[in-house]
Amino acid sequence: MRSILEDFALGNISPDVPLNARYKQALRAVCDTEAKLSSQLTDEAKLSLKKFADAHSELNRLTATENFMCGYRLGLIMTAETFISYNELFGEE
Repeated sequence: MRSILEDFALGNISPDVPLNARYKQALRAVCDTEAKLSSQLTDEAKLSLKKFADAHSELNRLTATENFMCGYRLGLIMTAETFISYNELFGEE
C-alpha cells in the first residue's frame, strides 16, 4: 500500500509547476542525442538501447522517489525539533 507521500513523490498528486528553461534544455539534449544515436544503430542495438534507457529511467524514478521521501521526512523532523528538543524527539537522555 502506497502512502500519500509516495504518491506525491511519484507525481500522482502534484502542484502545477511550470517546467523551467534548464529542464527544457536538458530534455532537448536527451531527445536530440537519442535521435542521432538511434539513426546510427542496427535494430538489435536500438532494442538494447531502449532496454537500457527504460531500466535507467526506472532506476532514476525509484531513486528520486526515495530521495524525496527521505528529504521530506528530514524536513518534518527539523520542523518538529523547532518545537521540542532533539532528546525529547528521539527519547534520548
